[in-house]
Amino acid sequence: MQFTLNWYFVFAFFTGILGVLVACILYFINHNQSLSPRLLAINLLILSSLVIINSLTFTRFFLAFPHLWRVFAWTHFVLPVVSYLYIYTVIHQTFLLTRKNYLLFIPAVIYTLLLVPFYLLPTAEKLEIVRRFMEDKTLIALEPETFLLKSWAIPAKLIYGLILLIGQFWLLARWRKNELKRSFQIEQNKTTFRWLFLFTSVMSIFYLLLIVEYSFHLSRRYDLALMINFTFSINIFFICISLLVRPAILYGFKGWLQDAPQKDITPGGEVLLLPVSPQRPSLTLEQRDMYKQQLEKFFLEKQPYRETGYKIKTLSDQLGIPSYQLSAFINQEYGKNFNELLNDYRVDYLVKLASTSSDFYQFTLEAMGKKAGFKTRTTFITSVKKRKNQTPSDFFRKILAEDKDL
Repeated sequence: MQFTLNWYFVFAFFTGILGVLVACILYFINHNQSLSPRLLAINLLILSSLVIINSLTFTRFFLAFPHLWRVFAWTHFVLPVVSYLYIYTVIHQTFLLTRKNYLLFIPAVIYTLLLVPFYLLPTAEKLEIVRRFMEDKTLIALEPETFLLKSWAIPAKLIYGLILLIGQFWLLARWRKNELKRSFQIEQNKTTFRWLFLFTSVMSIFYLLLIVEYSFHLSRRYDLALMINFTFSINIFFICISLLVRPAILYGFKGWLQDAPQKDITPGGEVLLLPVSPQRPSLTLEQRDMYKQQLEKFFLEKQPYRETGYKIKTLSDQLGIPSYQLSAFINQEYGKNFNELLNDYRVDYLVKLASTSSDFYQFTLEAMGKKAGFKTRTTFITSVKKRKNQTPSDFFRKILAEDKDL
């Protein structure tokens, strides 16, 4: 049994660390500054934190540091909210949370306040509670630390989580119903929908486990903490593998799913566009047209993509468009992230240069990539292969042959 627990601890702890690393990359290093990928990163970070903390309950860690016991208890109420908001922001293509969205965090705040008396307990009393839990893991279903709730804490989490989970399925069902009415479907949107449905389905395993626990009291025979931690580990692996296999799911739905601009007709028959609220959390069709014209004109005239290491923050400052809006626009309009858009422009620039410059074929691959703004030869080769399904050497040799035939 000791060997099993040690093996499980290594597995769960590794999973948690993996999730933390991927979450940090997704939030801080990934150049996609849209809201939904960052919510996914927060979701993954919370899951990973819970796995690491729950894994430590199988060691003597909290006996040495009793003040850290239940410090992250609030995440059990925050996790379903973040999951719901992730689905919500992808479905509605929003780049800002509204005041109504923040109201969903109220139960987490209340739950945290109920734990304050426990946080203020002397070390000896906290240590006694930790010891009792170590001796009897069934206490996880009672949560004696929440003085006013006692055994009601987990049912409250379950009910609130189920409400938000049902909300996720409802959002997906409504989107699917509206999408089927369209004359054509975009393949990327089908892939994104399948990912969102699987994401919600995998998250529901945790709540299904809790329902079974309260129906059959599994914690009397099995270690419920172990099973919960295992489901969280499955979620982490599922998210990480999905991001590795299909990174395009980060860009959300391609195209503009909002309704057409609202119009009003004056008594004289003149059509007027109704004003758009500046607090609107998603891009309007008018903003889409304006941003598209601005960006493509700027890229055509200034060719900023030829600058090595060009960043979305720089483009944001030059166009006067907030970076989070610009990122959301690029995701929706082009179905790719900022770096992919830059690399596509760089490849197109080289294709045009190959047809107009007599000196082009004297350049080495490194010189070609550098002239277009690629930071490394590897990035240059990968971008050409992704766009043209050929290596740069083969592709440009083909262009040269076609030009000679002409």
